[in-house]
Amino acid sequence: EITLSLDFQDNGKLGGYVVYAKSQDSVIAGGKLDGNSWQQRQTFPLRQLSAGEKCQLNILVIDRGGNLASQKVVVPVEK
Repeated sequence: EITLSLDFQDNGKLGGYVVYAKSQDSVIAGGKLDGNSWQQRQTFPLRQLSAGEKCQLNILVIDRGGNLASQKVVVPVEK
């Protein structure tokens, strides 16, 4: 598992978000958002990775106007 602090902000209204784990080839989290800011510390389940592998998460956020923002998070796995 991995824990991240998420902080989404928009000058209008947020719509929703998804978190995609490349190592699992699947969406592992997501949800509807409301308002113009959202903060949360969240733990995501991940399959067991070996030392030297990289954990890559792609986080996508969309606002009510249809604008899409993305962030890639890559964390090397240590022993």
